[in-house]
Amino acid sequence: MAGLLSLSSAWAVDRQRLPAEFVHDRVFVVPHLQDGTPLRFYTDSGGGWNMLPAEVAERIDLQPGPTVQGDDGSQETVEFPVFATDAAIPPPVADRWLDNRLAVVAGRESTDGFLGNRWFAARIWEFDYMARTLALLEPGNIPQGMDRVPMTMRGDDNMYWPRIVVEVDGESIPMLLDTGATATLSAGGAEAYGLSAGTEVATSFITRGHFERWLGRHPDWPVVADGDRLGNGVLPMIRVPEVRIAGHSVGPVWFAVRPDRNFTEFMSSMTDAPVEGAIGGSALRYFRVVLDYPGQAAYFTPSGGVSPAP
Repeated sequence: MAGLLSLSSAWAVDRQRLPAEFVHDRVFVVPHLQDGTPLRFYTDSGGGWNMLPAEVAERIDLQPGPTVQGDDGSQETVEFPVFATDAAIPPPVADRWLDNRLAVVAGRESTDGFLGNRWFAARIWEFDYMARTLALLEPGNIPQGMDRVPMTMRGDDNMYWPRIVVEVDGESIPMLLDTGATATLSAGGAEAYGLSAGTEVATSFITRGHFERWLGRHPDWPVVADGDRLGNGVLPMIRVPEVRIAGHSVGPVWFAVRPDRNFTEFMSSMTDAPVEGAIGGSALRYFRVVLDYPGQAAYFTPSGGVSPAP
């Protein structure tokens, strides 16, 4: 494991700003191939595989890698692309299943690729939501004056799902730290946000049980019954006036509701301890955040000047 915690020499710098886009507080990286062709990847600390669609792999002529065996059968892989040095992103260094390659998936996606927790693992990242920047930090280069909280994860068997504790309504709640948490706005959610139906926005997630307890104590907290479109159905969203993270109170913060089992059973089977939801861009948008995977810590400082959430 020790070998996974050092950056390759090409990326061992104090701060390497990556080519990134923040769209409704969702974070994309857009590196360029050596011929100048851009590729757009969605990044998600709460996601799994690093992957791209088969048609993208074919279009940019990536070399096939070994087929690997997983729980769901065999998985085709391709090499990680080589990018232009002035518009590059680093390859993963901690994916023991894919051996730091990309999985090839069928079908067309809304982006050229997806980078999950195994891309973030073993490095230190700085998200500045106000400045809309994503940077890779060198070990030991944590910015001064930030407030630290534990960010723990299993690490075994590629389980790099980070967990932190946040406070809502005086209650400490363990949550997945999920930079990729997304809601697809249904009619009611679109009206609340002032956006078009179908727009994808960063959100946070909470279990149905917690949602009902919040609403029982605070019937005045705004709820949109048809806020988040999921598959052929819709799920409610609730606007929490204040969330406390690392000693800082910020808000309002939107949470999309999910069935209890999504977190108490499924997600909790992959985190180092049970979680009751996920904290995502609807809360992180108020901060500059550093995620230190080797140190299992997250650092926060309010970024200031953030326009209020809907």
